[in-house]
Amino acid sequence: MNRFSYMLGSLLAMLSLLCSCESAVIPELDNEITHDLDIHVSDFDVTYLDFKSRTQTNNSRRISFAALNQDNDIVFTTEQIEDSIADFGKINCQLTSGTYTLIAVVHQSSQQADISYDKVSFLNDSITDTFLATQTIVLSDESPLTEIDMKAHRAVSMFRLTCRDELPRNIKSFSVVITKGGEKLDPRTGFSVNDKGHKYAIIIDPSDKGEKDYSFSIFSFLNSNEVNADITVTAISMDGEEMKTVSFQNIKLGINKRTDAQGAFFVQKQSLGISYDTEWADTEVIDF
Repeated sequence: MNRFSYMLGSLLAMLSLLCSCESAVIPELDNEITHDLDIHVSDFDVTYLDFKSRTQTNNSRRISFAALNQDNDIVFTTEQIEDSIADFGKINCQLTSGTYTLIAVVHQSSQQADISYDKVSFLNDSITDTFLATQTIVLSDESPLTEIDMKAHRAVSMFRLTCRDELPRNIKSFSVVITKGGEKLDPRTGFSVNDKGHKYAIIIDPSDKGEKDYSFSIFSFLNSNEVNADITVTAISMDGEEMKTVSFQNIKLGINKRTDAQGAFFVQKQSLGISYDTEWADTEVIDF
């Protein structure tokens, strides 16, 4: 073997050894494990809105669900409507290993709830009887998790007004202003995002005019478990004029608590009264 052939052979051997060494230190990528989860949302008992004036396009119960990763990005979302699904409250999803926040909102709005890590809101800020469940889970390759139970709790207070006298024929609506709470819910705390108060318009169905015992209900997200609020209810005529205003001062409202106001609205007496309990945790009744 001449000197050139020897050097060439040595060089090729060195290159072969280098390549084999380099390939040996390249790690193989592990395949991500996907966890198949069955999530059960329970412990909610939504009171259907049987109050005539509370206009709804769909009174079916809904569950709006979202899973968020550690960066607070939504990685899975779904919507269930009770009338269109057999296993209402059972949600199946696939997630890779990691830490997640699960948010489930049970409600009766006509559209899906808009969910983010710090806010739950509804179309036109229309709040219905709402239940909330928020839970953090950790999925790991070593400890597989297949079933998760989420206990939902009522997240609203309710104010209901019953007019014992007849509704005037020329009434169009009631305007209701509550000085506490807000229209958006913080899923991390279960309280309202702000405490600026809110305003509602209750449109009267023509068939209810001239009737007695007309009732409507207002649901609110509060910034604490219990607050004292001022509530102003104004009857508006078909011409847009204010017909009658009744004000309730320093009224107690509470999460999972109901406040009832009842009396002759249009022929009002001087005394006011209120109450606080039924199938809800508490109901306060106000007679006026």
